[in-house]
Amino acid sequence: MGDRPVVSALAVFGGAPLFFYLLHLTVLRLLYHGAFALWGPTQGAVFAVSDYVWVLVWYAALIVPLYFPTAWFSRLKASRRDIAWLKYL
Repeated sequence: MGDRPVVSALAVFGGAPLFFYLLHLTVLRLLYHGAFALWGPTQGAVFAVSDYVWVLVWYAALIVPLYFPTAWFSRLKASRRDIAWLKYL
């Protein structure tokens, strides 16, 4: 029963999966354009293990800030069953 907070936190993402998907794609796109503006294009470097570690670091860093808008939308979706299009997000 000690895993209940983890399960409830993951249920938030399950309550609004398309919203989370669209939100995280938007955030990643903004981060990409910001990095491109600051550092320019890469030279086509081969994807190395150290690069994947940074992917995991960004994943862990973005889960927390993306949780709050997803939790808000999940609550909105659950409370406003009268808005039909919300069920698709």
